[in-house]
Amino acid sequence: MDIGIDPVTSEPFAAVVLAAGESRRMGEPKQLLEWAGRTFIEQIAATLSQSPLDEIVVVLGHRADEVRAVLERGGFLAAGRAPSLKTVYNEGYREGMLTSLQCGIAALNPQTRAVYIVLVDHPQMKAATLARLRQAMEQSGKGIVVPSHDMRRGHPLLIDLRRYRAEIMALDGAPGLQKVLRAHPDDILHVVFDDPDVLADLDTPDDYRKATGKT
Repeated sequence: MDIGIDPVTSEPFAAVVLAAGESRRMGEPKQLLEWAGRTFIEQIAATLSQSPLDEIVVVLGHRADEVRAVLERGGFLAAGRAPSLKTVYNEGYREGMLTSLQCGIAALNPQTRAVYIVLVDHPQMKAATLARLRQAMEQSGKGIVVPSHDMRRGHPLLIDLRRYRAEIMALDGAPGLQKVLRAHPDDILHVVFDDPDVLADLDTPDDYRKATGKT
């Protein structure tokens, strides 16, 4: 599928998928919920696999063995697959999402230029969205690129690790990544999308029913 971007360059781009949480508001693991004939985690892995990335890191925690088994059965962990996908286990996942982000970034190639921060409750994510965010970063020179719709920030974020790796890894507790965004407003580019799906994250059973039409 042509998503309007040149093949992977010598500057690696990667994705970190935050899939370690306990899904307390949903009441069951969001990673394993059904979406369009796949689980959430499979759908996200499939979308990322359509993009010119160098590596994908999925951060696991709650029910990690089950989530990893789903990815393995789906062929996403196969040797030689491009882009490569690997899982890492965050022992501190109960301490919050920031620990999973730091765990995922620590597992990336240290030469990685930029990383998409992908939420596991965003199966609506599209490869074309990723391509447009990357193009915006490369053309603008900004270090933080954020999709937006209706004047609201969406997902996923794309962050230049050459500028922000050390700062992210030094964060400790609340407000997490928001501290970086607040510290560098002039380095943020908001890319406006007509598609409201960039805002969608499915936190509750009601969110899930509305998004899927399930009753």
